Amino acid sequence: MLDWDANLDPQFRRHHLAPRLSAVEVEVRQLFSAKELTVAPGAEIVLCDSGAFGMILMQGYGRLGYWPLRCPALIRYGKLTDDEYFVSAPAARAGVRVVNLGNEPLVILRYFGPDAHANLPDLDA
Repeated sequence: MLDWDANLDPQFRRHHLAPRLSAVEVEVRQLFSAKELTVAPGAEIVLCDSGAFGMILMQGYGRLGYWPLRCPALIRYGKLTDDEYFVSAPAARAGVRVVNLGNEPLVILRYFGPDAHANLPDLDA
């Protein structure tokens, strides 16, 4: 059954999905972050980061170092795609070249673990 009133609650997350952390969990809380990167058609950049990151290609095609980047229009069951990669910490520190080979912007979502960026905001302050 569906609770219609609960689903229309503008504070649904606060009332139904608010995390309840134990004292131990509060002490070991870790922060994660994400950044969107857009590379213009024909452009290339070198990404240098202090830590490892994962990435998902949202639009376009090009290259990530040696590897192809292609945003699929259709994903068939069991087939590999070229739209998701992991960059190790040593490779991220050395720099990874991204090239847009298409006629539209190359849009990448990069996500970082808790030790990747020292400039994350302090939520306890």
